[in-house]
Amino acid sequence: MFAMGKKYAQMEQVFTVYDKSFSGMFSCENGDSDHWVRLTNKQETISNNTGMMMNSVNLGLSREVKMINDKKLLENLFVCFPDGFINSNLEFIAIPKTNLYFNLGNCETEIDVKCKILEWFSRDAYKSMPFRSNWRNEQYNNSVLFAINKFFGTSFTTEEMGEIYGKLGNAIRHSKTIEFVQSGYDFGLLRY
Repeated sequence: MFAMGKKYAQMEQVFTVYDKSFSGMFSCENGDSDHWVRLTNKQETISNNTGMMMNSVNLGLSREVKMINDKKLLENLFVCFPDGFINSNLEFIAIPKTNLYFNLGNCETEIDVKCKILEWFSRDAYKSMPFRSNWRNEQYNNSVLFAINKFFGTSFTTEEMGEIYGKLGNAIRHSKTIEFVQSGYDFGLLRY
């Protein structure tokens, strides 16, 4: 069993959960007591020494949430968005300062995560203006675009991200987003 506040050398960080008001227990679906971690009013690391990811999370609020169990994909999210974290609502907060996030709790596959990133992050990579000065907004847009390209291994331009936002943003055509991801990001699908 993990002791609160202690860090073990053999533990691998998988993802972080943070919420000032939440207190509860997270566990693996199989109920193995070695995978329980108590969340308090401070940041805690959810991990285990077997490399196994949680398939479901019990939030102590009498609800079970199915979640992706691809450790490499989640690690890649944190490499591309280094300030990111997962809160107690299973939202991946990529950039806390601007609250750029998507709901990771209903993502069960890699395609689900990729679709969410395109649907919810494309606006910030294209034209979002969370700051007062234009140069900071451009810097922010470029940093989000860079992180998206790093995650996907692509080289989308600002104009292409605008097209993605216009056709797929805010999940307006989710089935088309799935087709777009499965096609290897074929822009021909977006043009008809």
